[in-house]
Amino acid sequence: MSRRVGKIATKASSSSGSSSTKPIRCNFHRAPCVVNTSRTDDNPGRLFYSCPFWKDEEKNCRFFRWVDAVTESDFMLGGLMEENERLKSTLEAFEGQLRRAEEKAKKRKQEKLAMLEDLTKVTEINSAKFW
Repeated sequence: MSRRVGKIATKASSSSGSSSTKPIRCNFHRAPCVVNTSRTDDNPGRLFYSCPFWKDEEKNCRFFRWVDAVTESDFMLGGLMEENERLKSTLEAFEGQLRRAEEKAKKRKQEKLAMLEDLTKVTEINSAKFW
């Protein structure tokens, strides 16, 4: 039993004198979490973060974390996970470029070998004509 507060959960942070707000994200969908209020007998009124897909039957996300239990390391982990995904995408792009370059080099090597064979044949024919 919970009531959605209706706000995307964020955490204010400051770096070098500037203030920014980072959304708290679900560990599974990377979607910004929402803040809900517990209506249970054990935790009445206690705030918690949940994935916005918690009611979605297909995604059926059960991400949950108490607001008062979130630490700086949780936010750092979220940022690191985002950076990891960005780096994975960059790596995939570079791997694709490398594969294409290797294929191009292999094709050029085959063309070079074919031209060398043709040159060898022409040289042999020309040598045979003079003897």
